[in-house]
Amino acid sequence: MFEIGDLPGCPAIIRDAFTDYLRYAQDTFRPYLAIVTLLHRALERTGATRIVDLCSGGAGPWPHLLPALSDAGSHIRVSMTDKFINRAALTHACAQLPGRGDFVPEPVDAMAVPESLHGFRTLFSAFHHFPPNAARDILADAVRRGQGIGIFEITQRSRRGILRASAIFPLVLLWAPRLRPFRWSRFLLTWLVPLMPVIALFDSLVSCLRTYTPDELRALTTQADPEGIYVWEIGEVPAEKSTVPITYLLGYPLSAAGRRPHLRHADICTLLPHTGNMCLLETVQDWNDEEITCLVNSHRDPDNPLRRRGILPAVCGVEYAAQAMGVHGRLVARSKSKPSAGYLVSLRDLSLKVDRLDQIEGALTVRARRLAHSGDSVMCEFSVGAGDQVLVSGRATLLLEVR
Repeated sequence: MFEIGDLPGCPAIIRDAFTDYLRYAQDTFRPYLAIVTLLHRALERTGATRIVDLCSGGAGPWPHLLPALSDAGSHIRVSMTDKFINRAALTHACAQLPGRGDFVPEPVDAMAVPESLHGFRTLFSAFHHFPPNAARDILADAVRRGQGIGIFEITQRSRRGILRASAIFPLVLLWAPRLRPFRWSRFLLTWLVPLMPVIALFDSLVSCLRTYTPDELRALTTQADPEGIYVWEIGEVPAEKSTVPITYLLGYPLSAAGRRPHLRHADICTLLPHTGNMCLLETVQDWNDEEITCLVNSHRDPDNPLRRRGILPAVCGVEYAAQAMGVHGRLVARSKSKPSAGYLVSLRDLSLKVDRLDQIEGALTVRARRLAHSGDSVMCEFSVGAGDQVLVSGRATLLLEVR
């Protein structure tokens, strides 16, 4: 699949007109305000003072996103770049961000970022333009250079995503006289020769079909970071005024977060009495002597052993939490002995915010924080969530039997 704006022979006036419309759409609906907290946290952890925005097009969300980041506490500069530079739009955007925004006047290919461009890399509504091998290489280059990276998409490969994208046709007609800076070429290509509504509709629909899912993004990070030296946060977050969530990927070095290397599924299985697919945790993202954070995707696996009649009840989140508690106990004890059994001794203050877990898109984050321990028993408070939403929470006591 291809998008007209990606074609090398696409006239600049058409490509610039389309990126102008995308920028106006983002200024109007501001969906990316939903990721301010996520991006602010990643910037804090990396200590970045500059964002290098790749594939900036007509400046994307930066005229309103940068002030929002500043309000959140991220006082940072953004340098916008693109392979096909929309100079008028980027100049206009920089005028709205005096002293905080600039653009690189030479073409910058996201596949070959110059070494002189240091900073936390971002791509808004652009990552889907790259096929899997190229997308993997973009992530791998950030890992190789030790730079943080954030990927954000407002499109989605779904019926809802396609229906929303279809609205671009009448909106382009409505927005044509309102866009600034005003261009006669853009106005005439919208109303006199109505190419832009058709091109905008075509490219928007193809963008939906090309957008990576959270699972596909996760597979790309595994290929781009085979040694597991980066923290990868992948998921979806609801956006205001939109029926489609924002898909996001954030990556930064483990050292930036003061974290230990990830534990993979095979490592986790050596720390629990469970084997095979009954070992539900996919990775340990972070742990210290007091708490642990794990990621799981098995809640959407049709062969999940906890499913009953195809449904995974939310109460099964307790088993996910118990396994995280068990892994944490063995890690803190610095023990390599595999437990022979595990017993849930008590469960208190259980809260279920949903009925089912199998309908949750994207990875679940399982967290457990130790409250007390004695020998091989431990009491923890726990939560199972998706993005910023807590789905299951409570307190539990676990006893591991080690022989």
